[in-house]
Amino acid sequence: MHAEGAPVLLVGTCRDQLKPNQLDEVNEVLKSRVRHHYSNVCMNNSQGLRGYVFFPLSNKHSTQPGLNDIKLAIDHAVRTDGEKYIERKVPIMWRQVYDAFRKTEKQVLNLDSAQKIAQEFLGEESLDANVKSILAFFHEIGILIHFKDSTELQKLVILEPQWLVDAISCIICDGRVRSDGKPLHTEARTKAAYAKMEREYDELMNTGRVSRRLLDVLWGDYQKEQVKPVFL
Repeated sequence: MHAEGAPVLLVGTCRDQLKPNQLDEVNEVLKSRVRHHYSNVCMNNSQGLRGYVFFPLSNKHSTQPGLNDIKLAIDHAVRTDGEKYIERKVPIMWRQVYDAFRKTEKQVLNLDSAQKIAQEFLGEESLDANVKSILAFFHEIGILIHFKDSTELQKLVILEPQWLVDAISCIICDGRVRSDGKPLHTEARTKAAYAKMEREYDELMNTGRVSRRLLDVLWGDYQKEQVKPVFL
């Protein structure tokens, strides 16, 4: 979902609930499962946590430990990024096209609508090729999503990456419960319960199989965008 090769910061919450030795344990797990495979994960160089591959944070209050460390790490990552994402030169019209996309206040556009918007700035000559270049660039730096490897997915220009994450997490989510007995993810379960489809939801959690009826419930909010057929 993020620009390939761009710096990545791993942030863990609930720092206030963990003891120092538990933070060390989390760090060792992340080192073995993440750091060795992704060289663009930024190291934590803050006092007392030097060498960590993640940034533990207590988000109870803005003054809690960890927040300033993350701010400093982001600033350092931007300044030392070898890919020079923020220094690339592109035509000013590309930015104008993107701003016009955002002014629609939509989370997702179909490709035809995106091309019509772009045409106002680019004209008709080589419009298709220019729009593909624009979408590829902004997809690469991670501010929108446009998949080009699928004929169906090419029809969507996703302006809010979180929109896609939310749609996927309706189906792919952790059905376990927390130590207090509450489920980790409640939205999909609540929708299923409201539609009296608890059995179908339990089957999804236990087997990974989902019925069309349950999809209609979980993806009901996406019907108005007419993107459900594309998702399928």
